[in-house]
Amino acid sequence: MKIAILNDTHCGVRNSSEIFMDHQEKFYRDTFFPYLEKHGINKILHLGDYYENRTSINFKALNHNRRIFLDQLRDRGIHMDIIPVITMSIIKTQIS
Repeated sequence: MKIAILNDTHCGVRNSSEIFMDHQEKFYRDTFFPYLEKHGINKILHLGDYYENRTSINFKALNHNRRIFLDQLRDRGIHMDIIPVITMSIIKTQIS
């Protein structure tokens, strides 16, 4: 089984900057999905920091990510698991 590994995609980075969203779209369209198809990869492991902000996401970023990434996963039959990241500040709070 082949698995693609992603991390730190930061959907919605820089307050959903058009420049960053265009860059993400180009990466997925021109590099990532063609690579998965070429190598027969249908499983993704995302290592965290999927969204830029852990407490909220705006509709612009959410809709953009759905269109350029999540819909593509569904349409191509690709499954993704996300491993949540625990930040050091949370760990320090729990230890104290």
